[in-house]
Amino acid sequence: MSVVCCLLCSALGVIVKSLRCCVLVCVALGLCLSMGGYAMPVPDLFSSTIKVKDQSIQQRREAVYEGWRQVLVKVSGQRVLLDHPSVKSGVSLSESMLQQFHYQSSTTDAHSAFLKMSFNAERISAFLAQLNTPVWRANRRRALVLISDPNH
Repeated sequence: MSVVCCLLCSALGVIVKSLRCCVLVCVALGLCLSMGGYAMPVPDLFSSTIKVKDQSIQQRREAVYEGWRQVLVKVSGQRVLLDHPSVKSGVSLSESMLQQFHYQSSTTDAHSAFLKMSFNAERISAFLAQLNTPVWRANRRRALVLISDPNH
């Protein structure tokens, strides 16, 4: 339904010329999206894959930390969270939240591999709660509304 609304607006050549018209378009699109929208599950919400040079402990620690940071952003939706002191100094914390991992050989580069990781959902959620950061659910609406004013 939301795709139909977007296509309909494009087909009719709706041009936003004033703030009043912009508000009406936003309200109309919002109604269309809320009526026919549906949630799509985000796959592997608490998982991450990082390319590594080798299987050394140092490479694994760095990859686990980077994968943990990716999961925090994926779960919270907030990149600014990466600037928090608890996240910046969270190398050992990231390892404590790691649930499982395995290496997968690269098919394109013989000198590298991928570290595939899964993190503990309860620990990640508790950590974000300590930082007063909301946790996004796995089911999320897939909608993008872009309204631009050609005069600005």
